Amino acid sequence: MFPLLLAGLLAIPFASSPDSVAPPSPMAQWSAYIDSIDKDDLDSFSRAITSFKDCCTQLPAAQVDSIFKSFQTFFFATISRHNDLMWENLDFLELLHSRERPRAPEIEAFLEELERNGLGLYTLGDLYYIDQRADYLYRQFYPYVSLAVKDYLNLRKLELAAGFSDDEMLVIGYAQLGARIVAWEHYQDKYPGSIMAESAQYYYRVYLSTFLTGLRRSPVFGPGGVLDPVVKRAYTSFFRRHDATRAGRLVEDFYFLLAEEDFKWSAPIKEFYRREGIINMHTFQVPYR
Repeated sequence: MFPLLLAGLLAIPFASSPDSVAPPSPMAQWSAYIDSIDKDDLDSFSRAITSFKDCCTQLPAAQVDSIFKSFQTFFFATISRHNDLMWENLDFLELLHSRERPRAPEIEAFLEELERNGLGLYTLGDLYYIDQRADYLYRQFYPYVSLAVKDYLNLRKLELAAGFSDDEMLVIGYAQLGARIVAWEHYQDKYPGSIMAESAQYYYRVYLSTFLTGLRRSPVFGPGGVLDPVVKRAYTSFFRRHDATRAGRLVEDFYFLLAEEDFKWSAPIKEFYRREGIINMHTFQVPYR
């Protein structure tokens, strides 16, 4: 286990000769530890968190940021792997979908395993999937990271709790979607060098693109390619309220282009998307939360 390994290394006496090799730093030890974890075992999450709190919470915040980022990468990759394993296990899925009570012992044990590792079982239509609990990473890392990562964790905690999509349909309103766009723009402006800058840019582009294209089952253009009146009102409210932001000015430009096109889908609108790097969210892999 990592804390014991670290403690053992620190206890080894080192000679004072010029050829002596310094013990690995806590950061190097953490990197080796996270790379060695069994990704087939969900309990590796709770063991990794225990190891982190035993060894690394007194490190400078910038180093803890790097530890958080490496844990998050491992966390997401392992969740993805276990979703794949679950979806391939047809017998397990049959038990999962069963309405019989009490639940099968295998299901109860699985749910307990998820619970103790900061995970939950969620549904997307008829699909079950594993994902993080909204506040799990926030609770584990918030006290120890830099202000930039604290703000990132807080934003994601709120977004995960509210959700985003279900079966390619928005589950939040356009006002809430607009607030997310502005929040991530402000985050990028405030912390341009943050270790989470790439993630911040991802969420900003996804939310902005969704605002301007909709999702496949929540399109901004309705029958006949006419802009949805609810969306039209959301655009005017957004750019009037947020006229000092880049997103506000972009939405205003988009709105006046729409007005020129009689608020109907057209080739100039498609060209606007291309020019401004707006993703077609009807074909994009939409995040659930």
